[in-house]
Amino acid sequence: MELAGPASGVFFAGNDNTVTFTVTVDGAAIDVSGMTFRFVMARTPAATAVLSTEDSPATATAAEGEAEDGEFDVSWTDTDSAALIGTYQYQAQVEDLSGNKSNVLHGYFTFKENMIP
Repeated sequence: MELAGPASGVFFAGNDNTVTFTVTVDGAAIDVSGMTFRFVMARTPAATAVLSTEDSPATATAAEGEAEDGEFDVSWTDTDSAALIGTYQYQAQVEDLSGNKSNVLHGYFTFKENMIP
């Protein structure tokens, strides 16, 4: 499985955000209905996650979007992004209905301070 979506992006700290990814095989979107999606973002791979679907409680959510079009959405709240300033690495993973996991994308998101409160 492969993933199409933003390999990088710039966001304002303290804002709600949703990013949409599309899962593909050989360039064609696949139906992701019922699949499990994971997302983790940290300063470096060895650092503590700052946004994650794997935290308890989770600081990000990953859920089906337009599933038949291969889409899933990763979201976080203004509260969870409030302290984020700088550039972070992220990784997205998809687990199919048979339990096969694919680390489908990694990239960088940058968070800037919100100058207009």
